[in-house]
Amino acid sequence: MSLTNRKKQFLLKLMELYESSNLPVHYETLAKAIGVSKWTAYDMLKQLEKLNLLKKEYIVNKSETGRSQIVYFPSDEAYDIFKKTSEEILTDAEWEQVKIELMELLRDLNQKDPKIVSQRILDNISKTNNKVVLCANVISLLMTHVKLSNETKIPNIMHLIDLVNEDHIKLTLFTGIIVGMFLTELNNLGVEVMGLVSEHINIFGRLSLEDQNKVALFLKEILSM
Repeated sequence: MSLTNRKKQFLLKLMELYESSNLPVHYETLAKAIGVSKWTAYDMLKQLEKLNLLKKEYIVNKSETGRSQIVYFPSDEAYDIFKKTSEEILTDAEWEQVKIELMELLRDLNQKDPKIVSQRILDNISKTNNKVVLCANVISLLMTHVKLSNETKIPNIMHLIDLVNEDHIKLTLFTGIIVGMFLTELNNLGVEVMGLVSEHINIFGRLSLEDQNKVALFLKEILSM
């Protein structure tokens, strides 16, 4: 089953909320977690339910006597999708090819159409079933914004990241720095990119130490370009 980035974002966030509380999730809770309206969240949950990725149940609303509310939880099919994703093996040769293609996209970026480059990376993200490849593409997407807006800040970013030893902290720090740079200019990143960033942070923390190291080394390579 092929899911859009938007559907993946909502499904992953709901699974995260469900697993952290062990309770079905109300659409208003999901809306606040993602930063969208409750009606947007409700509509997306209904779409995911139609795809058999979510199950719903009715519970009593304690704040309103006599009224019930709809809550959702992941189906077995939802877990199967991400189980297959996590089990997909990436060979060393395939990983090298992924890096070459992304670095080529980022090279001489000022001479290219940034919209085309960003769309190419977003297409990669929507097609991949590998978490390492997903993280590498999200990092590359963030780098396009840095290179096009203020490339002179890259040495400072490199310096800060070099001060950290743990790979998962390097990636989280990099992501936080970039988001912070554009926090007052959300339109520069866009809602979809911000959603991918959130997904990326959650996934990176669940990668094996070996895969975390792969992504951290890739980050160092593109910062040094």
